[in-house]
Amino acid sequence: MTDIDSMKEFAEMIVKDFGKFGRIEEDGSLIIDSGFQSQKIGEVRKVNQIIDSYLDKSDLAKQIWEIQPYFYDRSRIWWLWDKAECRWKNVDDKDILNMVSDHSSANTVSSKEKTEIIESMQQYGRRKIPLTPKETWIQFRDLIVDVMTGEEFKATPDYFVTNPIPYALHKDKFINTPTMDRIFEEWVGKDYVKTLYEIIAYCLIPSYPIHRIFCFIGGGMNGKSKFLELLRKFIGDYNCGATELDTLLNSRFELTRLHKKLVCQMGETNFNEMSKTSMLKKLSGGDLIGFEYKNKDLLEEINYAKILISTNNLPSTTDKTIGFYRRWMIIDFPNQFSEKKDILGEIPEEEYEILAVKSLGILKDLLDKREFHKEGSVEERMERYESKSNFLDKFLKNFIIEDANHFITKSDFIKKFLSWSNENRYRIMSETSIGKKMKEMGFESTTKYFDWLHDGRGGNARVWLGIKWKD
Repeated sequence: MTDIDSMKEFAEMIVKDFGKFGRIEEDGSLIIDSGFQSQKIGEVRKVNQIIDSYLDKSDLAKQIWEIQPYFYDRSRIWWLWDKAECRWKNVDDKDILNMVSDHSSANTVSSKEKTEIIESMQQYGRRKIPLTPKETWIQFRDLIVDVMTGEEFKATPDYFVTNPIPYALHKDKFINTPTMDRIFEEWVGKDYVKTLYEIIAYCLIPSYPIHRIFCFIGGGMNGKSKFLELLRKFIGDYNCGATELDTLLNSRFELTRLHKKLVCQMGETNFNEMSKTSMLKKLSGGDLIGFEYKNKDLLEEINYAKILISTNNLPSTTDKTIGFYRRWMIIDFPNQFSEKKDILGEIPEEEYEILAVKSLGILKDLLDKREFHKEGSVEERMERYESKSNFLDKFLKNFIIEDANHFITKSDFIKKFLSWSNENRYRIMSETSIGKKMKEMGFESTTKYFDWLHDGRGGNARVWLGIKWKD
């Protein structure tokens, strides 16, 4: 056995322990990565070398860049190249100074010295802004793939890539994921298995070419959260952001949670009527968004974080336009499962690498046809949204006839409406909310005397006027 063979054998053993933080180069040498530093066994030049000689701070800035690539963008945001994850990371002045301290003998504590270092690095870093990658490029660990052409090449600091998927493509290019197939069918039924795979694939691309907001609806313990957990595991936590719908629409700084993310997950909505929809449409519509970091210049970019909402029901909306309704891709998770079973633990790690290969084919087809499986027409999406957000109106259409000569007691109405809501897995509205909604829809109420109340002793009851039950 040659020395190179021995090194490869040793490296393979180490990589098993270090997982994604270890990798083997073509020459058989081993890279052990940690944060922004790397050590390569068998390499003459060490990445973590110390710079102890430089002409001036400008020369130091240049030497630092050759060891640890960085840049300073036009919005005054620092970025460092992470060798472990093969991506650019957003950092601050303190990270920069710590990195300089790690790689040089420069004084990063003295006020005068660190000011000169920061200024020199800002100037040099502004000159080193990397190239913009194509929107069709998807990165799997250290490999970039063009989803439309199939071209593959290694990720480097030359391009501003920030969203690598933590899984490599399966070495044998398998595309069958039987465990995920079974789990997805249990969650949403056979008809929507393909849709879930399309959503996963769509979340890989750093653009928003198909204007959709994905909403997963159902009660507790029905698979919604587990699907999002699976997505985060596959996409990578650092590629996912989380916020609340109301907060997102009302706070200008909240938008930064979506910046340079592939996914934005939202939890239970609070059921207030949604009137501020313009930002939601911009976020999912390929429009320029002003991402405002505190104490930084306004950054205008197109959002590509796919919006995924997990909820029991949707809030009603005052926006009745096609532009709003056409965006909503609503998927029901109708079944309920036991918490005792860790369903995701049944998925072999290999299936995630297979999912990476499978997703490329699915995504290419999706971008060609530009519609999701079973999403329905715009009219069907509109009806689906209204049925999930304004289900009181649906109940009225199904069971009530307007008739000026009739009435229904509020107690009878509430009893039947709540029973129907429970049977159809809608949220349970309070009597106050029901009354308020009925009045907004133009129904009037009054008090009537009934001699049959209270065991024939008689009494008053509140009623809704001008309606009766359908036969």
